[in-house]
Amino acid sequence: MPNGWSEIFEHALERTLQDIESQSFEIQSEKDIQALLFHHSLALAAERNVPRQVHAEPTVLQRLKPDLVFGGKEIFLEIKLAIHTPRKGMFEAVDKLGKYKSRWPKSRCFFLCIDEVGYYSSPSSKNYLNPKDLSLKGDWRPIGKGTFLLGELITTSSSFP
Repeated sequence: MPNGWSEIFEHALERTLQDIESQSFEIQSEKDIQALLFHHSLALAAERNVPRQVHAEPTVLQRLKPDLVFGGKEIFLEIKLAIHTPRKGMFEAVDKLGKYKSRWPKSRCFFLCIDEVGYYSSPSSKNYLNPKDLSLKGDWRPIGKGTFLLGELITTSSSFP
């Protein structure tokens, strides 16, 4: 099914972000986001009669340990909560995406970050992370009382400042 998992991923992500925005689901950790997105992805796959190929930190890829993998290595996702992640951790997550993209060139690789306090998302912050500087296509957007970034990796190069 061409683009089947891309469409499921996008709709599951939309539902996840709606749940976060409406505060119908309280986010306290990256694992909460991972679980909610996993749940919505499986539900959509079942609705569309698509094989349920969603994996959280699959052991097959133990050395790389992606947060979520969709459609048998079709889409990789790294998730970060700004409040729990040092700046170095943000770069390491994007660097991991570059490794996935190098190993599976046809895959799509995404970085999802939720920043409730503007630590990384505010251009006036000394810690601002510009998605373009991370080779990510996407922008910080409002959600609930904070912002989120969903950026798709646009290059396979890794090693950021």
